[in-house]
Amino acid sequence: MKSATSPGGGVGLREAASVVFALATLLPLLLVVLVLHRSGALWSFEAQISVLLAVTLAVLGFVVFRLMVGRVAQLAGALVGPGASARKSDGAVVPGLGRVTEIGQIGDAFARMLDDLRGSTERLEELVFKLGALNEIVELASRVPNMPQLLALVLERTMRTVRAATGSIMLLDRHRGVLRVVAARGGSDDAPVGAELPLGEGVAGKVAQVGEATLVDDGAGVWLPIRVEDRIIGVVNLAKGAASPMDPRAFSPMDLQFLSTLMAHVAYALENARLLEDARLNTERLQTVVEDLRTAQTRLVEGETVRALGQMASGMAHHLNNLLAVVSG
Repeated sequence: MKSATSPGGGVGLREAASVVFALATLLPLLLVVLVLHRSGALWSFEAQISVLLAVTLAVLGFVVFRLMVGRVAQLAGALVGPGASARKSDGAVVPGLGRVTEIGQIGDAFARMLDDLRGSTERLEELVFKLGALNEIVELASRVPNMPQLLALVLERTMRTVRAATGSIMLLDRHRGVLRVVAARGGSDDAPVGAELPLGEGVAGKVAQVGEATLVDDGAGVWLPIRVEDRIIGVVNLAKGAASPMDPRAFSPMDLQFLSTLMAHVAYALENARLLEDARLNTERLQTVVEDLRTAQTRLVEGETVRALGQMASGMAHHLNNLLAVVSG
């Protein structure tokens, strides 16, 4: 038979529940029996049957209640972990019973569950925020055809979403083999707009060459390729500032997943903007060629007209000379 006290001197939750159940159930039953005995009604058959049923129900209730409390205590022990019942802080003092150890375990278990729920809620809120930002940036990318303006907006929204202090976007010029900074924020002088970096040099050059994201400074900085299918068209760089309780100085796995998804959408938006820009330039060049052709055609027509007039004048002069020769002849 188990002892009513735990190894640390505390009373188990099952034992405490047994005492409470006995006080709450058996004492009123005994009081009823005493009243029936004094009134002489206890010796009737109906009263004896009623008392027997009440005692039977009380015993069954006690057994069921003790089993339920035992299951709760086991669940608390499993949630808190082995060895937790031996800690003094796990016990709670109950008047008349002393320290009941499993109550502390249940409290710790519920506290841990609340902490997990709070953490899950915070992660869910962050995910919803990032999904909203992703939708906003994708919508901007579809509505802003101007590439410099689009790059500036994308960089600003991205830095705000992942709480980056500095950032830049570099596009790859394959004909020259260089990366050129086309957008920058955060006051960094390392990569001003217009600066160029040869492909394969530095972190950005290697990321553009290899095509894989790179974390630097213990996760406080990240370089990601901007990829369209199998082609690398640029690199984005983001860096955290000073650490704070609300903003740790490292990009979380959710940040990296968000950035990877975002760059996939941004890459196609940039490619579409580049194609539109190329189409616009080609249209302007075509219009210039058409204007040149029209000018040349006008000059050609004017030249042909002058030549025809010259031939006509020459023919008329020839006929006049012939007439004059006949007249004078």
